[in-house]
Amino acid sequence: MEKPYLATFDDDGWTVSDGEVAHQNSPETFEIPPYEERNTLEIGDWAKLRFLFFAIEINGTPINGERMWVEVVVQQGDFYKGVLINSPVFLEALQYGDVVWFEPRHVIDIVREWEQEDDEDDYEN
Repeated sequence: MEKPYLATFDDDGWTVSDGEVAHQNSPETFEIPPYEERNTLEIGDWAKLRFLFFAIEINGTPINGERMWVEVVVQQGDFYKGVLINSPVFLEALQYGDVVWFEPRHVIDIVREWEQEDDEDDYEN
């Protein structure tokens, strides 16, 4: 069984942001799904994560993160393994289809598998 691995700035140049901390810091403007929902993801569900990376400047504006969707492919203990289903715009270290490990605390939005058929175009990029 593959060991869960959370990416770090030092080793990977990016990491997944803790959505719970972001919500605690700005509860009125940064909403996340309830823990019960984030803790019960199933294979095929989509989870939106915030990917943070070293800041780059685009047209004079510093950019240090992207929000992207991953499809859950494995649940292992307290961890989920997902496959990136977006093509990053700014984060060059990741590509569509790359594996990303995460925990419920990282999830900032959810689309359950049964919701995807009707709304698939709404969730791309």
